[in-house]
Amino acid sequence: MALSLNEIARLLKNLQTQENVPADSEKTESQAPKRRRLCRDDGSQHWVSHDPNKPLQEKLPSPPEDQAAPTGETNFFDILETLIRAAGVQSEERSKALSQSQEELAIANKRIADLTKQLDYAREECDSHYAKLNLTSKDYEKCWNRSHQDKLEWEAQEKDLKREKSQLSSALEEAKDEIARYFMDGFQGAIEQASILFPNTDFSALDPLKIVVDGKIVSE
Repeated sequence: MALSLNEIARLLKNLQTQENVPADSEKTESQAPKRRRLCRDDGSQHWVSHDPNKPLQEKLPSPPEDQAAPTGETNFFDILETLIRAAGVQSEERSKALSQSQEELAIANKRIADLTKQLDYAREECDSHYAKLNLTSKDYEKCWNRSHQDKLEWEAQEKDLKREKSQLSSALEEAKDEIARYFMDGFQGAIEQASILFPNTDFSALDPLKIVVDGKIVSE
């Protein structure tokens, strides 16, 4: 049985009200016949009516042998015992609830501690990976800058080589033309000189582009 504090206070108030009812009646009805509560030797009580101007001589009736009349003190102690038991039950229930709450709190605190350790470890791992990634990013940036610079230098060298090649090609063609011209001029000069030495000889069959094969002049 679990009673709240409000219910306990209400029961005590009702008990006090019941104890005060006879006293209030005696104050308000001073001239009317009054009822008095008489106590026997065994502690039981009995109410009787009497005239306040006459002495009380009525004999108390004997209570049944198997049942004693209830008294105010008995009711009070019964209620008090009930309240004490209810308070004990409430205290025990609250103690159990408090113990269970403390156990749950301890489990929650342990769980929080474990999660905190995991979070700290995850943060350390994250910081380590970030540092490595940052270092790798910086190294990559340096390598990219160096590669880009090398590429620019290679492109510049390629342009220079192409320009130089073009110049050499032009010079080679000019040299070929010059050599061919010198060759033709030399061949023509040789024919003229041979004509002077051999005026009766026909040199028209000679050609700088022909060759001699088996004692005959033939074209290549």
